[in-house]
Amino acid sequence: MQAPMAGVQDTALAITVNSAGGLGSLPCAMLSPSQLAAELQALKQAKGAAIHANFFFHAVRLTMMQIYRRGGERR
Repeated sequence: MQAPMAGVQDTALAITVNSAGGLGSLPCAMLSPSQLAAELQALKQAKGAAIHANFFFHAVRLTMMQIYRRGGERR
């Protein structure tokens, strides 16, 4: 499996890895919805094997005061 590298790769690397028999990865977290659609379309047209679409997010930790101000809910 190829490691996804957000901000420095596009579908070309994922397609190349798939062509070599590996599992290509597409870093998706920094893509806009339209960019993601274009990248996925490019992968679909390449007719490769399965692809790993990688997303990440950062959890937001709330302080007790923020939770209190929101009525006690962690949203």
